[in-house]
Amino acid sequence: MKKKARLSLILAIMLIMLAFTKLLWLLAGFAILAVSYLALTSGIFNRGKTRRRIRSAVMVVLIFSIAIAFRVFFIEIYAIPSSSMENTLLPGDKILVNKLAYGPKLPVSPADIPWINLGWYILGGQHTNPDSIYWKYYRLKGFSEIMHGDVVVFSHPLWGERNNYFIKRCMALPGDTLQIINGKVKINADFLDEQPTIKMVPVVYDSTHTVYPYHPNIRWSLNDYDPIVVPYKGMQIRLNKEALQLYYNVIKDHEPVHANWKNEVFRNNEKTAGFYTFQNNYFFMLGDNRNNSNDSRYWGFLPEKDINGKATVVLFNFLDGKFMTNRFFKRIK
Repeated sequence: MKKKARLSLILAIMLIMLAFTKLLWLLAGFAILAVSYLALTSGIFNRGKTRRRIRSAVMVVLIFSIAIAFRVFFIEIYAIPSSSMENTLLPGDKILVNKLAYGPKLPVSPADIPWINLGWYILGGQHTNPDSIYWKYYRLKGFSEIMHGDVVVFSHPLWGERNNYFIKRCMALPGDTLQIINGKVKINADFLDEQPTIKMVPVVYDSTHTVYPYHPNIRWSLNDYDPIVVPYKGMQIRLNKEALQLYYNVIKDHEPVHANWKNEVFRNNEKTAGFYTFQNNYFFMLGDNRNNSNDSRYWGFLPEKDINGKATVVLFNFLDGKFMTNRFFKRIK
């Protein structure tokens, strides 16, 4: 009767989760865990030495799998190395990143699986490329979508190495029109009600073209951006000279096509094209410490596939051998 009661309780919890979250993949995981628990605690594995050894081996594998799944699907801890997000985040902060918020991103190679990656590297030797992609990108359903103002952890979209993590604030969503006027961010028709850490100082025209999109005809600066639409999946653009100046780099670097733009002619997979339809969603990210932040103004739009999770809590701050007492379990806003 006790086993039936336990099973009924587990099933009731699963039904409640189904009603409120609709995360079927999460329910399936709990179902597998519940069945495994009931099987291992049943009397079947208590009969004989061999069965008990099998149970011990299965328990070790199960615990190891749970530890891996916890980091892949639920939460992870990151350290803040720089001042680009002051005063929201400080150097030395250890933060908790919620992967359930937007849905966990499934690994695309053994290098993305905690602890498995160590064995994979040892077996593969020095020639193993940690940036190799073995499986297609896929993200499971999460509790919410990315929203304006969210503090997001992501892999840098251009600098290689998927473990090259950055953390910034999401300023613009797919389809938003973003503009920066004298350091003030305007999304669609409204200026954001924000107070970056450092007072904005107008920056002169970037003559070396280090500001995205790097084109010599686009006279933008870090604090002055003309209106630009953040690409979204399904957005179609006419491939005229003006549009290519704005979007050629994002198509070339992040879209699943072989793009080439030469002599004012755009070629998509070796065919001349007059229009292009984006196949991915993108975001525009900025640091709170606006004058000391390497963000979308330098490297452009952030593809959705590079997002790891939402920064939710500062666990503690430890820097130069000291704890900052006012940083313990501080909520990230």
